[in-house]
Amino acid sequence: MVKLSQILKAVNSKLAEAFPDIKIDSKDLSEKFNRPSFRTELDRLKTSAFMTTYKEREFTVRIYFFPTKQDKGRLERLKVIDVIESTFLQTLEIKLSEEEEKKFTFHIPIEEMNFEETDGILIASFDSYTFEEIENDITGEMMEELEFNYKN
Repeated sequence: MVKLSQILKAVNSKLAEAFPDIKIDSKDLSEKFNRPSFRTELDRLKTSAFMTTYKEREFTVRIYFFPTKQDKGRLERLKVIDVIESTFLQTLEIKLSEEEEKKFTFHIPIEEMNFEETDGILIASFDSYTFEEIENDITGEMMEELEFNYKN
């Protein structure tokens, strides 16, 4: 099963690869930070069971970019948008196992990204959806056919 921490780690890895000179900060948004830097978070989490054998999960990934200068970063933010688009507008790969015999990667497609600017901070976000099989506690056989007679 894919863990939320693995999803966030995959996002951070892609950011680090695309922006090797910019730090990815894991502090809370209310704490002091260095510029330029990124912060990432998962938001609007919703998990539900589908027919007791699958798990559906919806969530939003948010990437915050704090430009070098708070008031004068428009061009820098536009360049970052270009790179984030080309980096994330495809498939997010999450490596679930590093062992050679059990190598398995989970893929999350990213079809749309949103960008907004608030107080000189660039916020990139995308909504995502996962659907995966889960173990359940049903031990008996599931019914395949039901025959019944009824009279009018």
